[in-house]
Amino acid sequence: MEPLFLLTPPRLSRNAGTLCHQKIAITPDFVVEQQSSSDSLALANLLQGKMEEYIENGVRLGLLIDRKNYRVYIYRPDAIPDILERPEVVDCEPKLPGFALVIAKIW
Repeated sequence: MEPLFLLTPPRLSRNAGTLCHQKIAITPDFVVEQQSSSDSLALANLLQGKMEEYIENGVRLGLLIDRKNYRVYIYRPDAIPDILERPEVVDCEPKLPGFALVIAKIW
């Protein structure tokens, strides 16, 4: 996963008085990927690898929604993914206190 970058407002560089931007890498706390019911197995594996990469880069919680098999994979640091079968709600505690994702309408 390439980190997200935030460009700061332009500032004058000390070199020749030109404007430049400073890049700051940021990582979100939470990401969601949705796998389409028509996605191939290869793409499904790619998405799982992408979720693992997000976690390795500092994301605190990742959800991979597998519409084809009615599953939600929950990725957290230092843990193997939890797999929920056809959940109606995904509780995101304790990583995101007070947040639950209502997912019943996606199926």
